[in-house]
Amino acid sequence: MKINFVFRSLFLAQLLLLAAPGAHAALDPPHDTAGCLSCHDMTSTEANLLPPLGHPATSIDETPGNVTCEKCHLYGELGIPAVSTTHSSRAIDGSSTWTVECSVCHNQHLQEQEGNGSTYGKFIRRSINLANIKGADGNPLPGKSGDMSVVFTGPTGPNSFADGEGAMDGICEVCHTQTNHFRNDGTAPDQLHSKDQNGNPARIGPGNDCTVCHRHENGFAVDMPSHSAAPGSDWVIVFEEGTHDSVMVGDGAVYAECRMCHNTELSAAHDYQCLVCHPSPAETVVGSWAGGCQQGGCHSTFHADVSAAHNAVDDDCSKCHGPDWWPTSAECANCHALYNPADTTPPVTTSNAKTSYLGPARIEYTVRDGGKVVVAQSYSRVDGGPDLMGSSILVTETGDHTLEFWSVDQANNEESPPKEAQFNIIDDTTPPVTTSNAQTSYYNFASISLTATDDGDLGPKTTYYSLDGEETKTGTSVYVSGATGTFDHALDFWSEDWSGNVETATRVDFSITKGTGTFRMWGGGTSCANDPDADAFWIIKRNDYNGTVLAEGTDGCNVDFPVGPTIYFIMVEWWNPDGYWDEDYYGTYSLTSHGDVIELN
Repeated sequence: MKINFVFRSLFLAQLLLLAAPGAHAALDPPHDTAGCLSCHDMTSTEANLLPPLGHPATSIDETPGNVTCEKCHLYGELGIPAVSTTHSSRAIDGSSTWTVECSVCHNQHLQEQEGNGSTYGKFIRRSINLANIKGADGNPLPGKSGDMSVVFTGPTGPNSFADGEGAMDGICEVCHTQTNHFRNDGTAPDQLHSKDQNGNPARIGPGNDCTVCHRHENGFAVDMPSHSAAPGSDWVIVFEEGTHDSVMVGDGAVYAECRMCHNTELSAAHDYQCLVCHPSPAETVVGSWAGGCQQGGCHSTFHADVSAAHNAVDDDCSKCHGPDWWPTSAECANCHALYNPADTTPPVTTSNAKTSYLGPARIEYTVRDGGKVVVAQSYSRVDGGPDLMGSSILVTETGDHTLEFWSVDQANNEESPPKEAQFNIIDDTTPPVTTSNAQTSYYNFASISLTATDDGDLGPKTTYYSLDGEETKTGTSVYVSGATGTFDHALDFWSEDWSGNVETATRVDFSITKGTGTFRMWGGGTSCANDPDADAFWIIKRNDYNGTVLAEGTDGCNVDFPVGPTIYFIMVEWWNPDGYWDEDYYGTYSLTSHGDVIELN
């Protein structure tokens, strides 16, 4: 009893010390603002003065330590992340249950991983005692013993949850002894997580964010909802009206079911590349996904290049047209390999690789299955590096290179061995050259086109411009709206190529004149109503006598037109006292400045 009193007194003294001004620095943010008594009860008989449960535990997870953490973390209140006790909802071998207290992995007082250079936080310990992972009987689980070092500096990459490196020190790796992936001795059946929980191929691999599928709020249990899409059917616009044939009526469209060509199981459709969608754009449809492929940040367009691809097919009309010349989805199979889950034939990939490039090389792939267009995922590997997914690859490093490339179709048939291409990249040190069609003067607005050329195989990368010293923008079209009057402008422009060569800026100066000018038809400032030649009327035409009539009348002495380069031909018709209509020609004029007044006497 005396010993317990002494311990409690010392612990109380420590709490009071921590409560003193400035003492909060002993706790790392954000726990430094909680206060010691938020988690500790000075009257408690539990270890570390944790508040007692006050009732029999309802599960092996309900411990004083866990309940204390859950006061803030269970429901995500006040913006605090919601969590659930680690893995306890999962059974081992379908029978035994187990638990891990929060404090086994977390030191709630200190950010220990700062000692490993981490700024990621999460209060993860630098060492975990596996004996603290216990079964329902309160004893350590078989095979769980000893202290394991942990290095955790971020959610992805090296030193993440499970990076698969030689040192098994990821926060997930250190504890795993019976899992299918990332065991701490490297002996898991699928050590680097190449399959999902259903045994399907899943290019997940090491160094990824495990919490995308294994969320803390679910106790890290795998949380993978159905990935079966229901895209339905729709019209595929192959040609806009009038763009394919001169006698074409309406759009050239085919009504097709998406599943005719596409596997509706999204995991397979994306070759089990979870990171293609997770965390983004999948996060834009979480909780609201209706089975479509164009929700949220997913495919905003589809078949955008369909017209160009079909315009290239000009050797045989019957490939698309049936006997009645109206195309249907049945003809699609003439050129397209339709999706067939029983397909066992891998696709064939070709490239447009050359043997030599000046500057960076962009190499594009074409995939066929049985000679037909097929939906597939293509991969590249440059000089034995990592596998990169995409229908093309950009290589920037100079020198000799070996490119391997291959594809995987929607039935998971993988092309093997990969194709190879050897090529060389020559250093490009010459910057691009940019020109413009700028004039020295404009009326009302200026529309200027910039044209960049470059010796490199990829040509110019980006064109920049700045108007009157203001912010730099990108693009090759410059539009400047004029203000009333005449104002001078300066346009600077330059380009950059794919090798990083930046051109010295070129400047052009120009002016914009905007406004209106006036023709005073009878001159002298008199009004038409009082003009002695009241039977006369005026006519203004474009360019000459035979030009388009722009205005005519017998009243309104002042006639306004926008300033500009237009030539106006002005004439007057009047009734001659000798009994016939006569014509007088004032000649041609232009209004070139705002406020111009030309009197015609």
